[in-house]
Amino acid sequence: MMMNFSDYSKEVAERESDAGTREKINYFSMKDGDKRMMVINFDPNTEPMHFVHNYFSNADSRYTKIKCLGSGCPLCAKARSFGKTDKNFFKSYSSPRVFLQLFDEEGVEFVWERPFKFVQASIVPLIEELGDLSKVFVTIVRTGSGTDTKYNILPALSKGSVKTVSKELEETIKNSVRIEAPRRLFLDLDVDMIEDFLETGKVDFSARRHNDEPAKTGTSTVTSSDEDEDVPF
Repeated sequence: MMMNFSDYSKEVAERESDAGTREKINYFSMKDGDKRMMVINFDPNTEPMHFVHNYFSNADSRYTKIKCLGSGCPLCAKARSFGKTDKNFFKSYSSPRVFLQLFDEEGVEFVWERPFKFVQASIVPLIEELGDLSKVFVTIVRTGSGTDTKYNILPALSKGSVKTVSKELEETIKNSVRIEAPRRLFLDLDVDMIEDFLETGKVDFSARRHNDEPAKTGTSTVTSSDEDEDVPF
């Protein structure tokens, strides 16, 4: 059923209120040579994985993260049109991503977006070695830049043993509310909206109001200029 003006106004007010009160997302980032001690709150049995396009726009040299629709996805068709020898193919093709929840020693929360292959090769073995990663610190080291970026994750040692989190930090992690990825970290658009985006470079959420389907969540501000590797598959 189409939403009337009164209901639409109420929803807009609720969304604006929600946007004004929630905390800004702290994206985890490092430069070549940086080393940071962090806690990774990750469970491979429950952590969701998302296929996301990190679409690069030549018009304003920005990336926009959009959920892949799978079969019939206009962004997949756009990526294929470049051909695998075109650098825009790798910039635009969807890849499985995991949004890791990290904490520093002070309990400040960060979100670290990583490819599935990275998590499989670097995070899962740590769990096999250390157990529950939310109870211990690890040291993350970055070397290189651009597509040559590499991260090495090692147990953080204190007096010869793996450094464990304090009871206060353990409680902070336990009571933390995970960021809702589809609403906060990338756009969840339908086919028509993606096609409009490819044509105009903008996202118009009011387009959904012309349909009988209820509006879906999303935000037009999920962009990134990250230079890290963004390799498909």
